[in-house]
Amino acid sequence: MIKRVYKSSEKEYIIKLCDTSFPNGICKRDNYKEIFDKIDKYAEFYVASSEGDVCGYAAMYNNDMDAKTAYITMICVRDIYQGRHIGSELMAACIDSAEKTGMKAVRLEVAKANLKAAAFYEKAGFVNEENLPGDRIFMVLKLNGKGT
Repeated sequence: MIKRVYKSSEKEYIIKLCDTSFPNGICKRDNYKEIFDKIDKYAEFYVASSEGDVCGYAAMYNNDMDAKTAYITMICVRDIYQGRHIGSELMAACIDSAEKTGMKAVRLEVAKANLKAAAFYEKAGFVNEENLPGDRIFMVLKLNGKGT
Protein backbone atom coordinates (compact mmCIF):
# COMPACT_ATOMS: atom_id res chain seq x y z
CA MET A 1 0.00 0.00 0.00
CA ILE A 2 1.29 3.47 -0.92
CA LYS A 3 0.21 6.54 1.04
CA ARG A 4 1.35 10.12 1.31
CA VAL A 5 2.96 11.12 4.61
CA TYR A 6 2.61 14.61 6.07
CA LYS A 7 4.01 14.39 9.62
CA SER A 8 7.68 15.34 10.06
CA SER A 9 8.29 12.75 12.76
CA GLU A 10 6.89 9.96 10.58
CA LYS A 11 9.02 11.04 7.60
CA GLU A 12 12.17 11.09 9.70
CA TYR A 13 11.41 7.66 11.21
CA ILE A 14 10.90 6.19 7.72
CA ILE A 15 14.08 7.74 6.33
CA LYS A 16 16.16 6.47 9.25
CA LEU A 17 14.63 2.99 9.05
CA CYS A 18 15.39 2.71 5.32
CA ASP A 19 18.79 4.41 5.37
CA THR A 20 20.85 1.21 5.41
CA SER A 21 19.47 0.37 1.95
CA PHE A 22 21.54 3.21 0.45
CA PRO A 23 25.23 2.55 -0.23
CA ASN A 24 25.97 5.91 1.43
CA GLY A 25 23.04 6.59 3.74
CA ILE A 26 21.77 10.15 3.94
CA CYS A 27 21.47 10.06 7.73
CA LYS A 28 25.25 9.78 8.02
CA ARG A 29 25.92 12.83 5.85
CA ASP A 30 27.10 16.09 7.39
CA ASN A 31 24.21 17.92 5.72
CA TYR A 32 21.47 15.44 6.77
CA LYS A 33 19.50 18.07 8.70
CA GLU A 34 19.51 20.37 5.67
CA ILE A 35 18.43 17.51 3.37
CA PHE A 36 15.67 16.43 5.74
CA ASP A 37 14.38 19.97 6.31
CA LYS A 38 14.10 20.53 2.55
CA ILE A 39 12.25 17.23 2.05
CA ASP A 40 9.99 17.93 5.02
CA LYS A 41 9.05 21.42 3.86
CA TYR A 42 8.85 21.06 0.09
CA ALA A 43 8.68 17.44 -1.04
CA GLU A 44 5.79 15.11 -1.50
CA PHE A 45 6.65 12.07 0.60
CA TYR A 46 5.21 8.62 -0.04
CA VAL A 47 5.61 5.46 2.02
CA ALA A 48 5.08 1.88 0.91
CA SER A 49 3.94 -0.50 3.62
CA SER A 50 2.85 -4.09 3.94
CA GLU A 51 1.01 -5.46 6.97
CA GLY A 52 2.05 -2.40 8.98
CA ASP A 53 5.75 -2.65 8.13
CA VAL A 54 7.57 0.09 6.22
CA CYS A 55 8.87 -1.27 2.91
CA GLY A 56 10.26 1.92 1.38
CA TYR A 57 9.63 5.53 0.47
CA ALA A 58 9.88 8.14 -2.24
CA ALA A 59 10.38 11.90 -1.98
CA MET A 60 9.74 14.21 -4.92
CA TYR A 61 9.31 17.86 -5.77
CA ASN A 62 6.42 19.00 -7.94
CA ASN A 63 7.12 22.69 -7.63
CA ASP A 64 9.01 23.75 -10.78
CA MET A 65 6.04 25.32 -12.48
CA ASP A 66 8.22 27.26 -14.96
CA ALA A 67 9.91 24.22 -16.50
CA LYS A 68 6.96 21.93 -15.64
CA THR A 69 9.46 19.35 -14.41
CA ALA A 70 9.11 17.23 -11.29
CA TYR A 71 12.20 15.92 -9.53
CA ILE A 72 12.46 12.64 -7.64
CA THR A 73 15.06 13.26 -4.98
CA MET A 74 14.95 9.82 -3.34
CA ILE A 75 13.36 6.48 -3.87
CA CYS A 76 14.29 3.65 -1.56
CA VAL A 77 13.11 0.11 -0.90
CA ARG A 78 14.44 -1.71 2.14
CA ASP A 79 16.68 -4.63 1.20
CA ILE A 80 14.29 -7.25 2.62
CA TYR A 81 11.48 -5.98 0.36
CA GLN A 82 13.38 -5.63 -2.89
CA GLY A 83 12.21 -7.69 -5.85
CA ARG A 84 8.51 -7.32 -4.94
CA HIS A 85 7.70 -4.40 -7.30
CA ILE A 86 7.49 -1.94 -4.41
CA GLY A 87 9.87 0.45 -6.16
CA SER A 88 7.62 0.33 -9.23
CA GLU A 89 4.60 1.19 -7.06
CA LEU A 90 6.43 4.13 -5.50
CA MET A 91 7.56 5.29 -8.95
CA ALA A 92 3.97 5.04 -10.23
CA ALA A 93 2.77 7.22 -7.33
CA CYS A 94 5.41 9.83 -8.19
CA ILE A 95 4.58 9.82 -11.90
CA ASP A 96 0.85 10.02 -11.16
CA SER A 97 1.42 13.00 -8.87
CA ALA A 98 3.58 14.75 -11.48
CA GLU A 99 0.92 14.24 -14.16
CA LYS A 100 -1.86 15.52 -11.87
CA THR A 101 0.24 18.61 -11.12
CA GLY A 102 0.61 19.33 -14.84
CA MET A 103 4.27 18.45 -15.15
CA LYS A 104 5.68 17.57 -18.58
CA ALA A 105 8.66 15.57 -17.31
CA VAL A 106 10.16 13.89 -14.27
CA ARG A 107 13.90 14.10 -13.63
CA LEU A 108 16.19 12.34 -11.22
CA GLU A 109 19.86 11.96 -10.52
CA VAL A 110 21.67 8.66 -10.04
CA ALA A 111 25.25 7.62 -9.36
CA LYS A 112 26.93 6.18 -12.46
CA ALA A 113 28.12 3.26 -10.34
CA ASN A 114 24.59 2.43 -9.16
CA LEU A 115 23.82 0.13 -12.07
CA LYS A 116 20.87 -1.52 -10.30
CA ALA A 117 19.11 1.82 -9.78
CA ALA A 118 19.89 3.03 -13.32
CA ALA A 119 18.44 -0.19 -14.76
CA PHE A 120 15.32 0.25 -12.61
CA TYR A 121 14.85 3.82 -13.87
CA GLU A 122 15.40 2.76 -17.49
CA LYS A 123 12.77 0.04 -17.08
CA ALA A 124 10.39 2.75 -15.84
CA GLY A 125 11.02 4.70 -19.06
CA PHE A 126 13.72 7.15 -17.96
CA VAL A 127 16.53 7.94 -20.38
CA ASN A 128 19.96 9.45 -19.78
CA GLU A 129 19.68 13.18 -20.20
CA GLU A 130 23.01 14.48 -19.05
CA ASN A 131 26.24 13.03 -17.74
CA LEU A 132 27.43 15.25 -14.94
CA PRO A 133 31.02 15.81 -13.93
CA GLY A 134 32.06 13.20 -11.44
CA ASP A 135 29.91 10.20 -10.74
CA ARG A 136 26.33 11.42 -11.44
CA ILE A 137 23.83 11.09 -14.30
CA PHE A 138 20.60 13.01 -14.82
CA MET A 139 17.75 10.91 -16.22
CA VAL A 140 14.41 12.14 -17.53
CA LEU A 141 10.98 10.69 -18.24
CA LYS A 142 8.80 12.74 -20.57
CA LEU A 143 5.12 12.59 -19.67
CA ASN A 144 2.22 12.25 -22.11
CA GLY A 145 4.51 12.69 -25.11
CA LYS A 146 5.24 16.29 -24.09
CA GLY A 147 8.74 17.66 -23.93
CA THR A 148 10.23 20.00 -21.39
